[in-house]
Amino acid sequence: MTKHNHVILTGHLGAKPKNITKGEDLFTTFSMATQESYKDDQGEWQNTKTIWHQVLIFNEDTIKSTENLDKGSLVKVFGALHYKPFEVTSDDGKSYKKWAASVIAHKIEVAPFDEASNS
Repeated sequence: MTKHNHVILTGHLGAKPKNITKGEDLFTTFSMATQESYKDDQGEWQNTKTIWHQVLIFNEDTIKSTENLDKGSLVKVFGALHYKPFEVTSDDGKSYKKWAASVIAHKIEVAPFDEASNS
């Protein structure tokens, strides 16, 4: 079966991964920053802005792979996008449904990366 919801992000952790227990379920979460960039007329890479992503891990082996990570660690995350609804209230009192995106990770690589690995 082909997986169409597939994301690969490379970036730096914003903080040490946090383990959370809900009932009997354990998961890990962390934020990571990626850079949006482009090549200028001289062929040099220019970073334009930082984009923050929320990463969630439910797989026990992948959770273990985050044990030695810390703020600033460079990682490559393989996973899928997940959207969760939430409501916001405007100044006039109306409620609106919005959607927050997270990455559900199934694999984490820590730098230096195996460049042959893309799945």
